Amino acid sequence: QFLEVEGVALNSYLISAMVHACGKCGEPVLARAYFDAAARSSPSEVDITCYNALMDAFGRCGDVDSVFALLRTITTTQRTPPGPTKRRPAEYFGLQLGLLPNTRSFNIAICAAARAQDVTKARAAWERMCRTQDAEPTHHTFSTLIRLAGESGDLVWATDLYNKMRETGLRPNNHVASAFLSVRCSHGCCTISCV
Repeated sequence: QFLEVEGVALNSYLISAMVHACGKCGEPVLARAYFDAAARSSPSEVDITCYNALMDAFGRCGDVDSVFALLRTITTTQRTPPGPTKRRPAEYFGLQLGLLPNTRSFNIAICAAARAQDVTKARAAWERMCRTQDAEPTHHTFSTLIRLAGESGDLVWATDLYNKMRETGLRPNNHVASAFLSVRCSHGCCTISCV
């Protein structure tokens, strides 16, 4: 109602802001309600930023399954809804608009999985990210995954991730270096020369 009274048109920026605000307040169900309402009233405004905000809202509240369900929705190669369905229309808007996940989409999923200590889901998101055009891993991606690998006791994966980061041309920043050194030290090797 506020937007109507003020004469402000609903757009992707406002949708994302409302969904994000609900997530920060710990209200993912309300975030989903705003998302669905916007998707029904202004489907052309629901873009990847809106999906990312909704994924983040669920991730902040520990609902990893909902994060990954949304990621599956926007990573499918199908571009049109599969005929008549009983699902709510918002669940297919990503398909109708031909959206693809971006770096932020995958980072949100990886962070949600890492918070839940779900190595399987984090690996799945990482592998999908590596296969997705226009989704480039960042320092944030690598530091989160390296820290998770270390916490799960997988020194080999942590080292592989570090080497993969170097192969992409990224140099370690403070976060990556801290994560990697922490992992190495917790496994009895306190120098990077062990790589």
